[in-house]
Amino acid sequence: MKRKRIVVLSAIVLCLVVVAVCAFVTGGGSAKRAPKPVVPPVEIAGVQYRAPNTFETEGCVEAWDTKSQTLLWRKKVYYSVKIPFLEEDVQWVFIKSMTLSKSGDGLIVVNEAGRQYTVNTTPQNKFGILSKIGALLLCFVIVYLVFRFWSKRSTRGGDAV
Repeated sequence: MKRKRIVVLSAIVLCLVVVAVCAFVTGGGSAKRAPKPVVPPVEIAGVQYRAPNTFETEGCVEAWDTKSQTLLWRKKVYYSVKIPFLEEDVQWVFIKSMTLSKSGDGLIVVNEAGRQYTVNTTPQNKFGILSKIGALLLCFVIVYLVFRFWSKRSTRGGDAV
């Protein structure tokens, strides 16, 4: 009976230690983050660049057509590592400011951690390299099939001289 009490008390103490450690690591639920920064949009040649600053779009810049108000593209500028068991909202790192670059064709993005990134806003063919790789693979497949067909045809009997 005494042994059973020791086991139960040990389990209770272990649970209390785990709860205390979790409360210490997560800040006991008292951690609060400052409100998300509101970043004014930057307009370049009829395209408005925005930083939506939501938890789904953390570190993203969006390009919107000013005439049709349609989203042209969304680009992830940076990634932030999240530590498990910590409150997620205190780990978010949003864009703090967005300004036009000196050249006038890009954006300078600064996040809450103070890191600075340059975003190229000139149109790019994002499928350029993929289309070249695809064309190369297609050529290899065609050459393989032609040689395979040719080798089967030439190894058939009946072409005796």
